[in-house]
Amino acid sequence: MQINVPSRLQNSIKDKIIKNNTLTCNIKCPSCDSDTFHVFNNDLSDQINENVINEFLKKHPLLSYEINRDKNNRLFLRGLLFDIPVTKKIYITQIQNVTYEKVVKAKCSNCDKEIILFDSKQDGYDAVIDKLEDKMKKSLKFKAVTKYPQKINLKINNFKTFDEFKKETELLDINDYYNGYASIIITLINPKTNKKQIILNEETR
Repeated sequence: MQINVPSRLQNSIKDKIIKNNTLTCNIKCPSCDSDTFHVFNNDLSDQINENVINEFLKKHPLLSYEINRDKNNRLFLRGLLFDIPVTKKIYITQIQNVTYEKVVKAKCSNCDKEIILFDSKQDGYDAVIDKLEDKMKKSLKFKAVTKYPQKINLKINNFKTFDEFKKETELLDINDYYNGYASIIITLINPKTNKKQIILNEETR
């Protein structure tokens, strides 16, 4: 069975399990086979601009708003009335007509090899359909997700076979198929305690 895994990650996968169109795997360094990494993501707050706010206020025109983060460090906006929340959390990724870029990368704790685990301008169904990489050139600022090296587990949900993907999208490049998965979950695992932390849970359509 073919699986929707970006080409850049295919040499970094180990312990692969495929079940019900879902790939579960751990990440290893393609250079030295180490399985612990320092993990970084970009700060989406850098991308809250006037367009994001305007899209939010179209839905909630009479409200002020707050910008906050949830326990998974995802950025959201919420409407306020006299400092009382009156709308549910609306995540940046859910706001229509707003282009944002989210990147998660890992650096091998042994040899410093860098791996891009997720890039919203290249990965996922919407990215390959809309060719988002042509629209975003902004320099990103990264921050460490955890203090100590972690093991990394990926869970990627696939859409279809390559033939079905071509028929639906009219895209003929196999790399579009590899990149065009439906969702991804990135979980960090503390190698000393086995404590797990989900740092990305992203639907890509």
